[in-house]
Amino acid sequence: MPERVLDPDQFTLDFAFDEAAKGRTVAALTSQVPDLVEAMTRASGPPTLRGIFEHHGGPTPVTLPMLRQHIGQMQAEKKLIVRAPSGKERRQGVNIDADDRIERKQQTAFHFMRASRQP
Repeated sequence: MPERVLDPDQFTLDFAFDEAAKGRTVAALTSQVPDLVEAMTRASGPPTLRGIFEHHGGPTPVTLPMLRQHIGQMQAEKKLIVRAPSGKERRQGVNIDADDRIERKQQTAFHFMRASRQP
């Protein structure tokens, strides 16, 4: 029996995405990635891009380049922070490496105090 040769597109799934499917995947990433990053951070610290890809591979078909691009977009929108393995924050627009750590941007909390009512 001849040896089976895998098509490299099977690893990236590029061949399976039409524009409608790609749009649905991007929409799913928008809603799922921040919560996934937060949950993974609580469990074991900020995840790597590789860790998010490996964990996220099942729920939504996504390629690593798509995930990298989407995380970069969320970084530009100030929703996520990307840190190099050294801990230094990556500048926006810099290629995100598989071992970079992804963090959810913390929102500033405002605590308003009520003024006491005068009778």
